Amino acid sequence: MEILNKLITNIDSISSVDLNDNRRKKSERIGDIGCLVLAKSLRSYNTIIHINLGWNDIGDNGCLILAEALRVNNTVIDINLEFNRIGDDGCTALAELLRINSTITNINLKGNNSIGSNGCFTLAESLIQNTTLDPQHLPDFNVKECLLLLDLGEEFKTKSNRDIIDFLQERNRSGSKIVYRSKLLLVGSGNAGKTTLVKKLKDNTFDGIRVQTDGIEMTELVIHDIELQIYDFAGQKEYMHTHKIFFKDNSVILIIYRPDSSEEEKRDFDIFLTMIYDCAPNAQLILVTTFADGDLDKGQRPLNDDEIKLLCNRNPNSNFIKTISVDSSTGKGIDELKESIRGVALHLPKIKNDVPNSFYDLQKSIISLSSTRFSITAEEFLAVATEKLKKMSLALLAYQLFCDWGIVHKLSNGDIGIIYDYY
Repeated sequence: MEILNKLITNIDSISSVDLNDNRRKKSERIGDIGCLVLAKSLRSYNTIIHINLGWNDIGDNGCLILAEALRVNNTVIDINLEFNRIGDDGCTALAELLRINSTITNINLKGNNSIGSNGCFTLAESLIQNTTLDPQHLPDFNVKECLLLLDLGEEFKTKSNRDIIDFLQERNRSGSKIVYRSKLLLVGSGNAGKTTLVKKLKDNTFDGIRVQTDGIEMTELVIHDIELQIYDFAGQKEYMHTHKIFFKDNSVILIIYRPDSSEEEKRDFDIFLTMIYDCAPNAQLILVTTFADGDLDKGQRPLNDDEIKLLCNRNPNSNFIKTISVDSSTGKGIDELKESIRGVALHLPKIKNDVPNSFYDLQKSIISLSSTRFSITAEEFLAVATEKLKKMSLALLAYQLFCDWGIVHKLSNGDIGIIYDYY
């Protein structure tokens, strides 16, 4: 406190206050009382630009005092408050300050371990309008509880404070659209009827031509208000173990079973179910049996209750929530399946996304390219995105999020695969 009093005596002639690293002597930590002394001078003099108060035992009360003083100060641009005792109340005071102060460009709050999700949220929310502060030294916004408060999905767990604030600011600037989006995975043996089922779900068409899926085929399906990215997985053995990287709990998974399956196909079916459980143990599965109106002499018919029970008993870890018999040639069960897909999707975590209008417009522009080509280069994507979003940083963020959302896919050669309409 003695050092602070001496400094205050000459405060009208200095531009920087540096009292950092006062860990050795408790008497030299300014604490909340010292903030009261400093705040008085900040209201009276406009010469200080930098304030360094790290490691000074400052709590929420001291932070509130400083924030009140800085509401009338227009010279301070940099404040270091690292490793103090500031918590959520102090963050609220700083957030209120940042809503009216556009001079401060940096606040360092690292090491204030009492700051919780509410403090992170109030700071992040204040920066939707404040475009001058660099958020990199604020508490991490990408923790689960803070993301929930900000209405952001789990994909933002890997994003920086700068990315999160850029997204929130763009959502505010361009307006936003509520989008219900999920992945729909179709898994089953090679001739279970997955691809013909996709055609029926998507376009209500059936051509009777069997085309073997090569690897993974992707397309889009809209059921009422839900956008679904479809992944139609090849059933051949050589592809089995590459598919498991796509199996996630937060997807709608249709496990497709043909009633007249051979013994080998039944074993493959069980292998798929084991892989799904290993990768997504909480996934809710819809068991879809095909050829419901098929050739009875070949065993093509809906499974009876005992057969379904036997199939489930062979795979006790699999969470079948419903069994639906369908026939892509006659349309039997298709409407029921669509409603079941929608019902499962609506209960998935974070299916509802509040997306900036500019990002949604970019999505439509990128997908429109799929009518002529399967992929584009990363440079082409960024060129289109930069034209739409006006900032390279937003274009890079859009690329990352579009990959997270399944709208595009990064290929091994660095190009970007687009959801392509094979059907």
